[in-house]
Amino acid sequence: MLGQSKVYFKRDNFRGCSAESGGAIYAEDVDTLIIKDSTFKRNHILVGPGESIVAIRVHDVIEITNTTFHGHMN
Repeated sequence: MLGQSKVYFKRDNFRGCSAESGGAIYAEDVDTLIIKDSTFKRNHILVGPGESIVAIRVHDVIEITNTTFHGHMN
């Protein structure tokens, strides 16, 4: 996600995702990022930071509730 937006995930399962940065979610310059009741499991980054989530310049709210994170891929 990029640009002024409100991003909302609820009851999502991010499993085995892979990217250069932010294995499952990469959010840059957004207004709001909310993640609820979700699972991140065995996600992988190729080069940059953030095995599961990278959030850069979130202007209003970051809220992560009732969410679990499990180990990376090896």
